[in-house]
Amino acid sequence: MTTRLFINVVEARDLPKVDIGTTGVADPYVKLFSAGETAETRVIWNTSIPLWDEHFDFRATHSSQVIRCELWDKDKGSDDDFMGWFQLHVSDVERLGPGGLLDAWYELQEDRRYASVLEGGLTFKIRGSVRLKARLKEVDDSVGVDKA
Repeated sequence: MTTRLFINVVEARDLPKVDIGTTGVADPYVKLFSAGETAETRVIWNTSIPLWDEHFDFRATHSSQVIRCELWDKDKGSDDDFMGWFQLHVSDVERLGPGGLLDAWYELQEDRRYASVLEGGLTFKIRGSVRLKARLKEVDDSVGVDKA
């Protein structure tokens, strides 16, 4: 038996305008990272209120484990723009008990590794939030059957 963290990346709101010379709205997607595992949502084009409703799962190895979530703006012909990040703590989901569902909005934070600078030297303020749902489940790895 293995504990898995099932995450539903639901939606985002109040995202900044980042695409210069077009509509100004973003083409957002989310990257998730934890203990060597990665996942990524699809890009939702031309919106500041994307709806992904995409599901992922990660190994949950300990209570102090953290899932790093980054929001990016897809750019054609240049590097994608970093729009912010937040963390999902496995311990927050564990506190809900067996079968408990975490449903929360996470405010985007700045990261000094990434400048909030767009083409042409313009800057934007990191803002907005992303909604996630998360649940821990025991899975029988021998047959891939969900035991929750």
